[in-house]
Amino acid sequence: MGIPRNPLLFGLMHRMNLVEKVGSGLLRIRQMSEAYPCPPPRIEADADWYRIIFLRPETESQPESGPESGLESGPESGPESGPESGLESETAKSVIKALTGHPLQRAEIAKALGHDQVSGAVNRAVKELLKKQLIEYTLPDKPNSRLQQYRLTKNGRKLVAGMKRND
Repeated sequence: MGIPRNPLLFGLMHRMNLVEKVGSGLLRIRQMSEAYPCPPPRIEADADWYRIIFLRPETESQPESGPESGLESGPESGPESGPESGLESETAKSVIKALTGHPLQRAEIAKALGHDQVSGAVNRAVKELLKKQLIEYTLPDKPNSRLQQYRLTKNGRKLVAGMKRND
């Protein structure tokens, strides 16, 4: 059983039925995480703060290519196999095309793709393109800023040029 760091706050939250008892949360988190296919949470603590890190489950890896797997490897024909082109989704290709003219915010990207709001597909595409360094933040020091926009990198512009040649 734990000791509340702020007894006044704990008393208030207990009366509001926001907490059941002191010290049961971490144990319940550990027990509940065992029911899910993900690593157990990592808990870091010092004298003043604690942090619980929930790790995402490992995604299935891409199938290996080669003669044993039945998948052929190697680039497809044409400029499509240019710099980091193997974009995994049509949404990612659409995001690249939308950013060709000028930087856009996520909501503007979604609208350019015909979405009413930012969807999971748009978020995944933006993350994929950031990871592949085809787009970048306009405010790199503030990735979560409400003013954040995205623009093509040099590699992104090369990819767009290759896509235009294919069209």
